[in-house]
Amino acid sequence: MARPRGRRKSTLLLYEHFTRALDEFTPRTVRGLFYNLVQQNIVPNTKNAYLSVQRAALKARLDGAIPWGSIIDPSRDPFTPMVFENFAEFIDNVPGWLHLDFWANTDLFPIVWVEKSAQVAPLQEVAEEWRIPLFYGRGYDSSSSKYRLSVLANKHTYTLILVFGDHDPAGMCIPNALEEFLNEHAERGQFEIQRLGLNMEQVTERRLPPQRVKDDEYALELGKSKGDPSAEAYKEEFGTECWELDALSPAEIQGLLRAALAERVDQSAIESVKKLETQMREDVVAALSVLGEEDYGQ
Repeated sequence: MARPRGRRKSTLLLYEHFTRALDEFTPRTVRGLFYNLVQQNIVPNTKNAYLSVQRAALKARLDGAIPWGSIIDPSRDPFTPMVFENFAEFIDNVPGWLHLDFWANTDLFPIVWVEKSAQVAPLQEVAEEWRIPLFYGRGYDSSSSKYRLSVLANKHTYTLILVFGDHDPAGMCIPNALEEFLNEHAERGQFEIQRLGLNMEQVTERRLPPQRVKDDEYALELGKSKGDPSAEAYKEEFGTECWELDALSPAEIQGLLRAALAERVDQSAIESVKKLETQMREDVVAALSVLGEEDYGQ
């Protein structure tokens, strides 16, 4: 790649690191890229370094060094309506819409709960593979999300809720907050809550870069009136450092979810559903093709 005009050598080196990280998994958030570089000791784990990576990621896209779609901001996803040019294009898309319920005749019903929007994309890929709901709770204070979770739990014999969140005061409260709400609102079905990440074992094994706990003292330094209300209880158990789920690579997060599902699910039953689904898709396409020829001349 020719050196873009006005770019420093250090910026171009970041471009190369971005490319390697995106070869491993695409798309990523800027924060995910930042943690990838921190773990390789390419940049320090500081706010200024994060801002530098953020600026460099924008420059890399402007310069054509990395594709625009390789960096995502889940908080600003647009709505795009689904439209078709003609009936033939519609038929081509139909098979991908026919999804039978893997869990209709099973006692177990898994659900994923993730704290942060930045991790929705990698987890959604796995959730779609296994046909399970994915809830983005934005912490644990979303009463609307918790209520929708309880509605699903009431429809199934046994609901397994797989939780992903930061290892910080707010993130560690998620399982208890969900349990309290479900005990009150999910009276018809049994449920189990399993935290898949972030756990201290993962922090230690992977030597993840820490952040400072957002207690009252730190909040004042940031110009805020108050820190996390759970900070003191968290510090008593874990100390003054915390860790973000973003520090795990998207592939690692996907691996944790796939492993947990494989351990608990009867995959032979799922394969039987997939075979029936394949036959149904072929039948639907054949029927629609005849309709297209008769009524639309396609």
